[in-house]
Amino acid sequence: MGALEWASHCDLRAGVGVCAIRWLTGVVVASIVVLGAPMAEATAQLPRSVLILDQSARDSAWFDVFFSAFRSTLNTKSAVHVSVFAEHLDLSRFGGPRHDELLRRYLRDKFSERPIGVVVAQGSSALEFVLRSRAELWPGVPVIFAAVDEETGKRLNLPPGVTGTLYQRSFRNAVATARVLVRNLKRIALVGDPFERQAVRGHYKQEVPVDAAEFELIDLMGFRLEV
Repeated sequence: MGALEWASHCDLRAGVGVCAIRWLTGVVVASIVVLGAPMAEATAQLPRSVLILDQSARDSAWFDVFFSAFRSTLNTKSAVHVSVFAEHLDLSRFGGPRHDELLRRYLRDKFSERPIGVVVAQGSSALEFVLRSRAELWPGVPVIFAAVDEETGKRLNLPPGVTGTLYQRSFRNAVATARVLVRNLKRIALVGDPFERQAVRGHYKQEVPVDAAEFELIDLMGFRLEV
């Protein structure tokens, strides 16, 4: 299974519901295919277990729905029960080498007696963490990713055994939507955390200067909201 051998694209303009269905179906099918295939250097099957690494914090209502649907769908389609585990990396609020090491130590200790057959990376930051940690924590274990933006997918040098889905969530599409909502759009205000601290929109940092060149930019990023 080579990098991006099983890759598809989801343009978010098609609708969040459509993308979510493609996301879930694709990842479940890929998990079943990978778990059912013999390992390259052994006749034994991979462990019947999946570890989902979510880049966000634990308070994601969407992830709760996804996790429940993923687990039930996987075990409905698979002839043998598959254990599904999930961990939240909270990469929007924490990062850097020290946080990486804390996560690696935690995951290594927690799953030391629970072999993992497939790692699912949910989000661009989660995928980057997995690529940094795979040799130490899951050597040779297949990785399936989803909710990774197209620009990040192109930038990463994905090794063999890593595959997944890419979506198009560009700043250009956000500008196009704003133009539909605001006639004669002239100014764009950027608010929220700096892009480098946003797991989902980190690639916007490179896109904004190009795709918003014709507008007046008001940069309010990083400012605290007065209460």
